[in-house]
Amino acid sequence: MCHYFIKALEDSGKLLRNYTQNIDTLEQVAGIKRIVQCHGSFATATCRNCGLKVDSEAIREDIDSGRVAMCRVCSHPEGVMKPDIVFFGEDLSDDFHEKMAEDREMVDLVVVIGSSLKVQPVALLPYNVNPEVPQILINRESLPHYATDIELLGNCDDIVAQLALVLGPPYTDIFRKGRFKTNSSDPAAVEEIYEKATLRKAINEIQFKKLLDQPTVKRARLKEGMPSMWDARYVSVGSKLPVDGYLFVSSRTSPFLSF
Repeated sequence: MCHYFIKALEDSGKLLRNYTQNIDTLEQVAGIKRIVQCHGSFATATCRNCGLKVDSEAIREDIDSGRVAMCRVCSHPEGVMKPDIVFFGEDLSDDFHEKMAEDREMVDLVVVIGSSLKVQPVALLPYNVNPEVPQILINRESLPHYATDIELLGNCDDIVAQLALVLGPPYTDIFRKGRFKTNSSDPAAVEEIYEKATLRKAINEIQFKKLLDQPTVKRARLKEGMPSMWDARYVSVGSKLPVDGYLFVSSRTSPFLSF
């Protein structure tokens, strides 16, 4: 779902660049063109001796059989066909560094989706832009080391679906391409079905506190008959939120059901 949303941004002329740490080629499946594959991709492999580049399908039989894929052109003992991904200790491509330097002067919004921002140098991207550029984090959890302007917490696909519904067409087209599919061929019907099921209402802190007062299923007690010392200290936000709502903590933070 997230990849199709990024593609919709690109088609609308809103995407400057998609920097991805994924190596699974999902961006190519979605059709994204303005992309920097920071850690490379399994889509191709290159001979370490002569530089021959081939499609990954050309070495699939070797990989499936547990054999080291060798170059069939140079037949050199060192002609190992290495997948075009970045291994630990290797530097990132020149394309990454060039695009990062180029984009820092043009970007007007940074959106981080589903990342811990711990793997460098990719983790430095949000810090490589003008400090006045707003930033949004869409993630399962907050990142203490990342001072974002807005954080939307929960399942990334669910949050992106909510954003698409709020933005409307053409972003709602992602429902026909992603995991939310129906038997209808009418785009309006697809959007209506999903909107009824998923368009969520903002729940403020006062309303959420009332939800906390509602009875819940009692937890099992310890053998000694005493409740766990942690029972009264923590409450899962997701366990209290209705399926059609999200918690509006402030203009900066909004947890969703899966948080």
